[in-house]
Amino acid sequence: MILKAINERESEQLKGIQIVQEKVVVPKNDKVVLNTLSLREKEVLELVAQGLRNKEIADKLFISTDTIKKHLYNSFQKLHVSTRLKLVHKAKQLGLLDSK
Repeated sequence: MILKAINERESEQLKGIQIVQEKVVVPKNDKVVLNTLSLREKEVLELVAQGLRNKEIADKLFISTDTIKKHLYNSFQKLHVSTRLKLVHKAKQLGLLDSK
């Protein structure tokens, strides 16, 4: 009888854990985790959102334009977009940028 009570209690605790886990799982149709972008990718994203071109961003961050292109490519892949405009829009939707 005591064993049954312990099993029931453990079962109830597991149900609680499962509920918590369901709340933190990202929906399958939007496999984006909010913290996937690196700090540098976020910096580049913020400057893209301000309308800066690759050369301007590179000069501001003291890195090459090729590095900027790589950061943008990585961001496109992580957020499942194909253009700078879509990147900024999706980032705003996800709260990665202010919605100004």
